[in-house]
Amino acid sequence: MTTIAAQRPAPERTHEPVGQDVVIYGSDWSRAVHWHDATRLGTAAFWIDQARRRPRPETYQVGDGLREEIALCLLGGYGITEKMAYHAYARLRDEQLLTGEVVDIGALREALTRPLELPGHAHPVRYRFPSLKAQRLAGAFEFLRENTPPPEAEPVHLRDWLTSLPGIGPKTASWVVRNLTRTDDVAVIDVHIRRAGVAAGIFDPAWKLPRDYRRFEEAFVMWARLGGIPTADLDACIWSTLATMGRSARLLFGVATLGDLD
Repeated sequence: MTTIAAQRPAPERTHEPVGQDVVIYGSDWSRAVHWHDATRLGTAAFWIDQARRRPRPETYQVGDGLREEIALCLLGGYGITEKMAYHAYARLRDEQLLTGEVVDIGALREALTRPLELPGHAHPVRYRFPSLKAQRLAGAFEFLRENTPPPEAEPVHLRDWLTSLPGIGPKTASWVVRNLTRTDDVAVIDVHIRRAGVAAGIFDPAWKLPRDYRRFEEAFVMWARLGGIPTADLDACIWSTLATMGRSARLLFGVATLGDLD
């Protein structure tokens, strides 16, 4: 049995342990995992292979700098499709509501309340939670006017600093940092990633979001490292696949407790 310890700074990448039993360790947990081959649907090796096959994007960054990336990620989240979040972001950007120079919660709410014209939809679609998201955006912009991240902050430290912003939890903060830095040291753990990780045996089914976010992250980083895949690429592969599958993913990978709270 191979033993791998999760730690920061992370160890050098290792050879993928196909067909082996491994034990991975975090700060206060350990997991015994059998690393099947890639032909076994939903296993750790399966997702590593899927990530290898996907084209690697040049960047995950969408916004122009930290403020816009925060806005994009705040506009996403549970119950909001990627398409809806991106179109809402584009509207706010085009209407000059993301500059941070003037924080107008009323204008943000009004813009998010107007239905969106989405490709593939015969009728305009209403963005979910316009008042809540407007409030969170306004709070984040006000915070950024008075505070700046530590100079030359490492990605993990930047993520932790971002959780000081109103309405931003570890998942959203990790999403921002992943997009901006493509670091391998943070992971964006949401319901899709949790579902896949539990089915693959990487995550303990008893772990809950957001309480055990650090445990999920440590385990996910080791999953990617053992497979020799950048953390961001493995995350994007799993997320896009399961998000596209929708409810069908539950039939294949089981029903995970919804914990995507930030």
